[in-house]
Amino acid sequence: MHLLVKNAYDHMSSRLEIEYTFMRHGRTEVRRGSHRAYRYAELVELLRTSGFDDVRAAQPWSRGDAMTTLIATRQ
Repeated sequence: MHLLVKNAYDHMSSRLEIEYTFMRHGRTEVRRGSHRAYRYAELVELLRTSGFDDVRAAQPWSRGDAMTTLIATRQ
């Protein structure tokens, strides 16, 4: 199986549009995905406006990290 991936970032909607092309035994199938990219501050604000008051990162976060884990509690 071969997989081709084409990414395009839409800065106006903060979305990553991805086209996946699967090729196997002479057949080709194309699927698409759309993923929302949130800034760290946006995630914290979303949690706080949802009623969580203690929001923190599980470990120090830096811009180059591929992912992070947030821990949030509510009273």
